[in-house]
Amino acid sequence: RTYLLNVLSDLNALAAVNRDVAQSELERVTAELDEIVPAYENGKVKKSEIEQEIENKIDTTCTDVYDYTRTTLNRTISQVSKADLGVAYPGLLSVLQFAEDLKAAMLDQISASVDHCENYARAKTVQGVNFIQQLGILHVGEDRFSPLNFRADMMFRKRRHALARQVDAEVELWDFFDIQSLWERQEKVAGTGMAMTVVTVLGGRAIGGGSLGWLDGVLGAARVVGGVHNNNLLRKLLVPGLIAAAALTVAYVLSTIPQTLPTRLSRKLAASLEELDYVHANASRISGEVRRVLRMPAGNLQSCLAQGLEELARRRESVTRSKNESETASKYFTQLLRASREQREAVESVDLEPPLPGALA
Repeated sequence: RTYLLNVLSDLNALAAVNRDVAQSELERVTAELDEIVPAYENGKVKKSEIEQEIENKIDTTCTDVYDYTRTTLNRTISQVSKADLGVAYPGLLSVLQFAEDLKAAMLDQISASVDHCENYARAKTVQGVNFIQQLGILHVGEDRFSPLNFRADMMFRKRRHALARQVDAEVELWDFFDIQSLWERQEKVAGTGMAMTVVTVLGGRAIGGGSLGWLDGVLGAARVVGGVHNNNLLRKLLVPGLIAAAALTVAYVLSTIPQTLPTRLSRKLAASLEELDYVHANASRISGEVRRVLRMPAGNLQSCLAQGLEELARRRESVTRSKNESETASKYFTQLLRASREQREAVESVDLEPPLPGALA
């Protein structure tokens, strides 16, 4: 009886101590879990919001770069003939070389415009990278988020806009003459919609009436005097006049080459570039490079956010497991405490010294 009482007393004491320890641990992990679960849920919401903010920044930046590139290149191509290309007209004998130099200068002007768009894209990319990395420092912390070492000069290393290998715009004879503008000018001077006569084509009116004003004067004087004699004189003067008018017209047309060639050549280049879809291709290439670069710090930040969530998830799982173990231990030792107490009371109730029978008493 004494042995059993001592054993049950020890069990009761041990059960009480372990129950208190399990209950204390249960309270601790429950409080910790109450902090971890909201932090984990808030972390998921914050991660989603930050990722959406990053996506919006990337899309906005790429759209801005794409639109800027299209606008700039379209404006450059449409106005390249009006730009100061630095190509001097050497004269009629070197007109073919002049055309080639002019074409090369126009291509260089367009290439320089592409370079300008790439520099604009670099500046926008720097802003985007700084924005994303500031988000990382703000929401993750400097101790856990390591900003990437970004170098904008490493962008656009491949020269994919080399026009000389792409543009098919050969210089032709008709590029030196603008017959259409001469036709329009003749009809404007003549004031009628009728086709030009031989006299108006080759006469002073075809070139604005300046160089061959004397021919109009001769013809007018002949009409005033009248008569057969004058008609004969008119016929004699007509052929030399027409020859002189034709010569001066040709001279005029040749003199307009420095003004005519750039316009016609720029139209041909614009048509060739349009066939290549050059503007869209470069706008897509440049904006695509911006998106590719911005994805790097974005991925770095998303990785840090995901790692933080994974750590919270592991802590939640570990604390939840500890809570379950503490609950099980608390229940077990509570039951052991109650059982040992009941058993001790049962042993104590056993009477080992009953009264003797009457005769023996």
